[in-house]
Amino acid sequence: MTIDRKVIESILTAGVLAPSADNQHRFRYVPTDDGVELVAVDGFFDPRIPHRRFLSLTGLGAVVENMVLRAGQLGLAATPEWFPRGNNEEVLVRLRLRSADGLVEDLAEQLGRRHTNRRMYRGPKLTAVELSALSSSAEESGNCGVLWLQGGSRRSALALIRLAESQRFAIEYLHAELFDSVAFEVGWSGAVDERLPPAALEVEAGARPVFKALRRWPLMQKMKLIGAHHMLGIRAGWLPAWQAPGLGVIVANVADDDLAAIEGGRAFERLWLRATALGLSLQPLAASTVLSRLGSYGGPGAEALAKRLRDGWRKLLPSSRPVVVFRVGRSGPASGRAGRPPLGQFLQS
Repeated sequence: MTIDRKVIESILTAGVLAPSADNQHRFRYVPTDDGVELVAVDGFFDPRIPHRRFLSLTGLGAVVENMVLRAGQLGLAATPEWFPRGNNEEVLVRLRLRSADGLVEDLAEQLGRRHTNRRMYRGPKLTAVELSALSSSAEESGNCGVLWLQGGSRRSALALIRLAESQRFAIEYLHAELFDSVAFEVGWSGAVDERLPPAALEVEAGARPVFKALRRWPLMQKMKLIGAHHMLGIRAGWLPAWQAPGLGVIVANVADDDLAAIEGGRAFERLWLRATALGLSLQPLAASTVLSRLGSYGGPGAEALAKRLRDGWRKLLPSSRPVVVFRVGRSGPASGRAGRPPLGQFLQS
């Protein structure tokens, strides 16, 4: 089947619009006779960094879900084949396209509108109709669901969020990973196509000089002595999550960790697009689940942190895998949005 070039470009662009770790997609598109292959770049499969692999695969699930939704909107069925050449090869997924009638993909209308909003959220609480719509969108594939965190489970999750976010500032490896993702060079009002513009972080004006200075590890080491990492963890994760009307976690009901990340990413993207359609703001808070996969490569304290996070989530979810925590509610518009590179940057012949 021959597919018009503009249709293919529209589907591929939809993939680029998906969320990704630190706003950096680590794949390239390779056209095929009946669709496209997504090929890994930049050490996607590095076995020494399993938490980055999990995060990248979660983003890959969102990329493919966007492409499937756009294809359906254009009258095509898109069928993904994961790791067609094995789990450690460069080809991540082969997407086959074919004609299909009667597909209705209302979520595709939200692809360009979906974005992270890190402002503080306000009430009222989410209605039963809103919660049902969000859950139904995430559960569409049957492999994933949503646990809405309330009461004791919410308190336990908040403690894990606070722990993970504070240690992102306290452990040198995680500190570098965190601050390297911020494009300080564009200033507090500039835009950027890759990495995160500082404006999108919603750091209060009075705290911006201090936050920027803390990107220097020697200073952060000194600030740790007075517990600054604990305060940063509260502000970066615990407080926004505690204040949010809705706090949930995407859970995957599959045994394989790679597949859990992929299916969780697809489910999370559908939920996020539904939240956008409902006029709700959303922010992923992935650290507490992703950092449970840290290893010794993370330096002193990394393995102990990973164990505490794993143990904490196992108590909450003894029979399923947590993929990503998120908060959802109502807020004013985000002060900044991460951009995306042009499609041509991702094309490979």
